[in-house]
Amino acid sequence: MGWGRYDESLHQEDVGDESDADDIVDVHENDHAGTVSDETESSTDELLGQLQRIKETGESE
Repeated sequence: MGWGRYDESLHQEDVGDESDADDIVDVHENDHAGTVSDETESSTDELLGQLQRIKETGESE
């Protein structure tokens, strides 16, 4: 195919049928209503230090 030519078969719209309905994902299937609470007494700096130690330990394995 040369420059400027258009091949419709390469650009046809994919028209599905009803059998694709099983492939549909329900994004609200696992929605939850409620609250989240933080029960730690650690400061942000302490938590960041703990995270850094975890990362360093994980890298050496």
